[in-house]
Amino acid sequence: MTALDLNKQIKNELKGRTVDKFELLQYEIIAKENKLDSECILKAVQFAKLIKGSSVSKGYIIAIIKDWAERGLNTTAKINAMLMQKNYHKINNAKYVKARTYSKAQINALFDNIASVEL
Repeated sequence: MTALDLNKQIKNELKGRTVDKFELLQYEIIAKENKLDSECILKAVQFAKLIKGSSVSKGYIIAIIKDWAERGLNTTAKINAMLMQKNYHKINNAKYVKARTYSKAQINALFDNIASVEL
């Protein structure tokens, strides 16, 4: 995925708020510093949006990206595997998501069409 395509997809995911060039550059820098696939940034945006809604803050997205990098989740395959684990529930600094079991179809749907996921 090119940087331009990634930026367009991020803006599309966050169309409920303004996304400026500086924000997109921050995501790109963090990805490079942590040797993350660029698609990991999009997955972090989608995941943050699922938790906080379309007005999710840049800081929250960055916190997710950094948390995943610290865990060694630097590819979309590793992120998907982590999301499918039954006991994944802690998200950055004591913010929790109710622990649930997700099917492969639900995880795939999360990133294919985030608006239609039912939990």
